[in-house]
Amino acid sequence: MNNLERKAHRGLTRTGSALASLLMVVLSISSSVAAEPALDSEADALLKKMSNYMAGLKAFTVDVHNTSEIVDTQGQKLNFSANGEVSVMRPNMLKAHRTDSNGETFAYYDGKNVTVYAKSENFYAVAAAPGDFDQALDFLRDAIQIDLPGADLLYNDIYAGMTWNLTSSSYVGLESIGGKMAHHLAFRTPEVDFQIWIQDGDQPLPLRYLITSKWVTAAPQFGVSMSNWNLKPKLNAKMFEFKAPAGAQKVDFVTSLEVQP
Repeated sequence: MNNLERKAHRGLTRTGSALASLLMVVLSISSSVAAEPALDSEADALLKKMSNYMAGLKAFTVDVHNTSEIVDTQGQKLNFSANGEVSVMRPNMLKAHRTDSNGETFAYYDGKNVTVYAKSENFYAVAAAPGDFDQALDFLRDAIQIDLPGADLLYNDIYAGMTWNLTSSSYVGLESIGGKMAHHLAFRTPEVDFQIWIQDGDQPLPLRYLITSKWVTAAPQFGVSMSNWNLKPKLNAKMFEFKAPAGAQKVDFVTSLEVQP
């Protein structure tokens, strides 16, 4: 029995159930207040500003650099990196290119189907996908286990996806990212911590995003840096349609997970 419980027990003994009931109400209110998320209003406003700005973009291209950590059986962290590009044309078209130690991988979404093509192996997989852009991203991640570079930053409502289970947020300060001043924000959820750097000024673009899996052994991190934003790219629907190269073999997604982008 802790001190608070002992005090409640003595109060019940001396003054009866009425006081005990009052005490329980007070404790319940105190507990509820303590459980309220500690959210920073400046961090919240900047994240919402970025989300609204990104949602208003009709099309864009961006270069991405991914880093990921894997913890081996000896407890050592191994860091891997990849480079790529992402092209988006709203309402529902996307193309992603990734180059890493395994070779080049392309992902296409044309509003109807998602296709993943492994260039070095010359095989590809196709699956029917939802016509809604956000639902297609969920489908990629949940149904066929493909997590696109910086996928959290591609949704139409980034803010909703990032804040639904926050426990705390904070504004860290202004920092230089790739020669551009950016607002450094930090957030916590029950499962992961994440940080994001948002470009200062009238184009609040995400420049860096870092996730820490805090309850996984050694707390591995996944990060993506985003640069060379083009907000007026020359894109057309044909660019998001996959045309199988000569000799390419079609396979099922179940057998092609090792080459996911």
